Amino acid sequence: MFHIAKNGIITLTRGDTCSFPISLNIGTPLSPIIFDLQEGDKVIFKLMRANEKSEDALLTKKYTINDLDEDGNIIVSFNSNDTLFLEDGVYFYEMKIEYVRNDNDFEYVNTFIPRTRFYIVN
Repeated sequence: MFHIAKNGIITLTRGDTCSFPISLNIGTPLSPIIFDLQEGDKVIFKLMRANEKSEDALLTKKYTINDLDEDGNIIVSFNSNDTLFLEDGVYFYEMKIEYVRNDNDFEYVNTFIPRTRFYIVN
C-alpha cells in the first residue's frame, strides 16, 4: 500500500514497491515556480529517522533529467529492498535539487520539500 496525502505525508507498507511523480516546485503552493532541471542536475531524496542529520540518512535516492515524466515531474520510485529491513514507524523525508550553472563552478542546493513525515507500516 502506498498513499501520499495533500500535505505531502507519505505512507508505505514495508517492502512494497511504488512510483509516483513529485513536482519540482521551488516556489510555494500558491505561487509555484517549477525548476527547469538540466543535464548534470541532481534531485536527491533522503529518508531519515527523527532528529537525524541529512548526512546520516537511512536511504538516499538520486534522480536526474532522465527520471522526468512528460509533465516535468520527477518520478520517485521504491523497490522492496528500500524499506524491507526498516522497522515500522515514523520517519522523515526531504528532497533537494543540486545544480551548477555555467556562470561559475559553485554548486547550488535548493530544498524544495523540507522534512516531511513518512510512515512505514506493516
